[in-house]
Amino acid sequence: MVKPIEGKSLKWTDEEKAQVVSLVGRLYSYNSQREAKFNRNLNRYYNSGRNVGDASATIWNPGYQSVGFNRIFYDDASVQTRLNVIKSAIDTVASKLAQARVRPFFDAVKGDYQTIKAARSAQIFFDQFFDSQKIYERAPETARSSMLFDGGHFWIDEENMSIAPLAHWELYINPYEVNAVGFRNATVGMVRRQNYPISAVKMQFPDNAVLAKYSNVARDAVCEFVIFYDLADGKKWYICNKDIIFCKAIDYKRLPVTNVWWSKPVLGWSTTCLADDLYTIQVTIDEIQLRMDQAVKQSPFNTVFVPVGSDVKGTMLSNEAGQIVTYNESGGGTPVVATPAPISDMYRQLLDSYIAKAYELAGVSQLSAQSKKPTGTTSGIALQTLEDVESERFEVIVQDYIHQFVELAELCVEVFPKDADVLPETMESARVKWGDIKGQKDLFRVQFSAGSALSKDPATKIQQIQQLQQLGINLQPILPQLLEIPDLETAYSATTASYDYVQSVIQRAAETGNIEYLPIVNLEMLFSETVRWMLRLSADEANKKYIINLNKLLERCQKEQAELQNPAPVPPVPPTPDVTMGGAPALPPSNIPPVNPAIGG
Repeated sequence: MVKPIEGKSLKWTDEEKAQVVSLVGRLYSYNSQREAKFNRNLNRYYNSGRNVGDASATIWNPGYQSVGFNRIFYDDASVQTRLNVIKSAIDTVASKLAQARVRPFFDAVKGDYQTIKAARSAQIFFDQFFDSQKIYERAPETARSSMLFDGGHFWIDEENMSIAPLAHWELYINPYEVNAVGFRNATVGMVRRQNYPISAVKMQFPDNAVLAKYSNVARDAVCEFVIFYDLADGKKWYICNKDIIFCKAIDYKRLPVTNVWWSKPVLGWSTTCLADDLYTIQVTIDEIQLRMDQAVKQSPFNTVFVPVGSDVKGTMLSNEAGQIVTYNESGGGTPVVATPAPISDMYRQLLDSYIAKAYELAGVSQLSAQSKKPTGTTSGIALQTLEDVESERFEVIVQDYIHQFVELAELCVEVFPKDADVLPETMESARVKWGDIKGQKDLFRVQFSAGSALSKDPATKIQQIQQLQQLGINLQPILPQLLEIPDLETAYSATTASYDYVQSVIQRAAETGNIEYLPIVNLEMLFSETVRWMLRLSADEANKKYIINLNKLLERCQKEQAELQNPAPVPPVPPTPDVTMGGAPALPPSNIPPVNPAIGG
């Protein structure tokens, strides 16, 4: 959902406005010719043949609906068989890369405890943030874009605190500046979106005076929406149909965009991609397949040779499934049924050869592309999966794909508002703002690690957990959560329930001061977990209320444990008085009823 931009817009002069409009125009002129390549490759991805058209309307445009070739020469308007090796190769590589779940890891290699606290808070935030933004699910879109166009990108929108893939043709950079100082040192750049809903612009800029002229437009009206970054001047401009509508100050010096390349640019901002590499082969495959289609459609099912003077007349046969040819033969004869080959077998061999060459050029196993064998990876460890991407042919894009997750975390730290809280104020989080992390970013290092240290295969996962326990790591309290195997859910449900209940008691006690709990609670677990939380909260300098409340819970646990270990002594039974010594007579046992005087006794 688009959120309104908070704060007031900066004012600008006519000179600044003219400069921004001029820079936007030049950036567009540098990159406008990319649209031809975009349309060609996307049409090829959708396999619409030679038909040229605007591919931005996706598969519903006339280019995709067409048969793909000009068939006037063949007097045929039927649909051609399509063998799309471009799409097959791209989807295969993207599918393999999608197995990676690389986790940005914040390592406080320098600094004091403030650095450790900032790194820990950032780690918790990004573990949750990447899942909520579906980074791992959408990352293959950037990989596919790099193979289908020049590059693939993630774009960070600090206004909405969101991350989303950005189409390559929507990102505009000065190629001469990139060639001179590199992409990370570029001073200008823009995100340009055509056919952007005006209603979304109004939601982001309510009560904007410039947008007043669009008050009566249709609800589905669209515009050209541009976000222009002037990193040298520290300003971010919003432009709707060449009208500047908002300007805000920014303090970051890098474009909030990541890059993934199939082939890194040698010069400037343009490069080749997998679709470019396979384009000529795909065209040849289409043409060979076209001729094979025509041969099959034009040749009859059967050819029946009927000799003149035979007892079989041609009119006695039906030509719906073939053609009838009469010929002269001395002495008569019998009809001969022949099924000639529609086309020379050389065409099939040539077609298979070109398809194989396409996969070889892409570095993709044809069997893997056709899903005839598994990838050979049963482990869920992300780094091992990344290294098993068909062959070392993909090592460059693998490294780019790995690094984009780390770069996303670095860019978020740089562009997110410094006054915003990193985590909500709860018992589990220290009070850290993005400004605290920005101040410590030179003292910690962002690395990549596996998204999960455990395999997805149950047998392998159990073996890994056993190895961790042999190293002395106590995983017993959270063992059921680590296993997550349905067959073991019943067996471990009691342990899981005990651990979950202990955590709920601690959380309720810390936040509300209520230290009550059921008498069947595992006191030993409750005591150890309370101690752990108190040490953690004390180290993080969290709210003192939490520590005071948990101390009350700890004292109660200690008291009850002491009572269980040292039970109160049972009071001694008083001795029975001796009647012979003049004492009072002993009372009858409680289980013997008293004597009824009316009966006697």
